[in-house]
Amino acid sequence: MSKKERKLYGTNTFIRCMKNTVKRNAFETGCLTPGALSVTIDFLEPGVTHYFKVKSYRVVDGEQIESQHSQTVSAKPVFKVPTSPKAISAGYKSVKLTWGPSPDAVGYEIFRADSSTGTYTRIATLDYPQSLSYTNGGLQTGKKYYYKVRAYQYQYSKKVYSSFSTIVSAIPVLAGTSSKAALAGYDRVRITWTKSPEATGYEIYRADSSTGTYRKVTTTTNNSTFSYTNSGLSYGKKYYYKIRSYKTVSGKTNYSSYSSVTSAAPVLPVPAAKAASAGYNSIKVSWGLVSGAQGFEVYRATSKTGTYSKIKTITNGSTGSYINGSLATGKTYYYKVRAYRTIGSKKVYSSFSGIVSAIPVLATPAKITLGKVSSTSLKVSWSKVNEASGYEIYRSTSQTGTYTKVKAITSGSTVSFTNTSLAKGKTYYYKVRSYKVVNGKKHYSSFTKTAYYKL
Repeated sequence: MSKKERKLYGTNTFIRCMKNTVKRNAFETGCLTPGALSVTIDFLEPGVTHYFKVKSYRVVDGEQIESQHSQTVSAKPVFKVPTSPKAISAGYKSVKLTWGPSPDAVGYEIFRADSSTGTYTRIATLDYPQSLSYTNGGLQTGKKYYYKVRAYQYQYSKKVYSSFSTIVSAIPVLAGTSSKAALAGYDRVRITWTKSPEATGYEIYRADSSTGTYRKVTTTTNNSTFSYTNSGLSYGKKYYYKIRSYKTVSGKTNYSSYSSVTSAAPVLPVPAAKAASAGYNSIKVSWGLVSGAQGFEVYRATSKTGTYSKIKTITNGSTGSYINGSLATGKTYYYKVRAYRTIGSKKVYSSFSGIVSAIPVLATPAKITLGKVSSTSLKVSWSKVNEASGYEIYRSTSQTGTYTKVKAITSGSTVSFTNTSLAKGKTYYYKVRSYKVVNGKKHYSSFTKTAYYKL
């Protein structure tokens, strides 16, 4: 008996019995050990009813004493059918069929018909049980095909079959695409889509409402372009789009289904704004340039949720910043920006940017350096701050210790100081800040980073 034949159907029948001998169709199948209350009978023919009865026996003084047979019971081994078959389109001329395993199978046969009740013809035999899918190619686009599957096994060199699976069907169609519409400018919308692997190209359709009449606006003739910018549109009007892929074979064009509808309205994009101190009494507001903008409006408030007043109109669409001066040092100011364009006689605006804020402060010297002048003196240097009235130099003997002001420079153009009478072999730490006198009041920058030197 071959290995394939010995596998057969695994566990086909379970018999509950008393002790000791089981008979099937008048043939004794074997003796069971005392206490055994069940037996599995293998190598039975599937689909055929088998009958069983049981009797017990006992050996006394060398003589076997037997009971009467039990009542007759029957069972029919079943070759399990492939489960959960499914069929889906796998392209413009192919269908993919999948199914769940039949535990006892050594292979599967796939059958196809042109109608659910038509004649089914075997189209494939898969001689290995691991195969749980099959792609049927060379089909007619748009035509519905019907499929069923059965498993097979060998019994003593004879091929035996399960029943057929349930019938499933599918239509080979060209794969579609998914699309997205997005703002591209004050008079344009950009449509993008995903690739349909077999497509020759794509057709883009547009309507004025989601359920309106869609008209083709363009056709792409390659499968490497996945975006289209639709220009010349009305400002603020919402447009709706859908796309289908197509494939041309031997002069005939096959189409996919349409993508879901997507929409967008052409408006001025929102500028992205930033704000930063530009000096002791000024803030620089900057923003990203906006395609189609003829200018920008800058608004300011003294609290985030306060009233915003327009402080500047920029009349050049290529200007991306504005310095707001005459502000109070140390006070927080809030800003937002919007783009504008004149269309006909009407001025149209983008939405406002996100709110940004900054505090006008005197600039900190950008850099501090130390240099040895002698064994007991160091030269402290820093970068100039244009608005500064002067600078203050602080010193400590440890990085985290108490810093004491050792010099106040009263000229904004003086950028160095020589500290004398220091101790040999000691390490000194320095930091500097600038200041500006306005109406008799000093306004300070932050301190520089700490610099140190060991004499």
